[in-house]
Amino acid sequence: MYTRLLFLCTLVVLFYSCYSTEKDKDAKPGKVAPKIDFNTGSTIADFSVKTTAGKIFDTKNCKGKYWVVFYYNKSSIRTQGSFAQMLNQTAKQFKNRINFLGIVNGFVENENEVLPLLKNAAFNFPQVDNTISYEKKSRLNDNIFCTPAGIIIDPGGKVIYHSCGDIDVAGSEIRERLTQLVREKL
Repeated sequence: MYTRLLFLCTLVVLFYSCYSTEKDKDAKPGKVAPKIDFNTGSTIADFSVKTTAGKIFDTKNCKGKYWVVFYYNKSSIRTQGSFAQMLNQTAKQFKNRINFLGIVNGFVENENEVLPLLKNAAFNFPQVDNTISYEKKSRLNDNIFCTPAGIIIDPGGKVIYHSCGDIDVAGSEIRERLTQLVREKL
């Protein structure tokens, strides 16, 4: 009886120490990716993230402005030649009125796989490599499960539009909505 009790107490202590170790690992600065809800109607929590150009994109700089997030995976960049052109045209059209951010998501075999793709695409707005690999965790903890996606966020940080799927359809819908916003509010 005493042996069983001692064994049980040892297990409890062992499980608790493992739990504490994992919790402590996640609590270190820079290790926990911010949780971001991109669903329509949600308010985006403030976050800052390093772009592929080495600069910091901080949502606090978007307060009081409309901004757009284009979300895609590496295959969208690689296989759709007009993809980058369309996104660049949209960003250029609304350049001084609306902020843009591109987020690349998905799994990569090699941590350095995405940067050459982004360089070849020559995006004219900030890009975030949010891909994961065996050695790398994502920088943002979001709820985007369908790509490519286009998201419009209002000056209060609320998601007012979220498209998913066909980038040509989503791209034209975003341009239409942004044109309407500029006419009505900007």
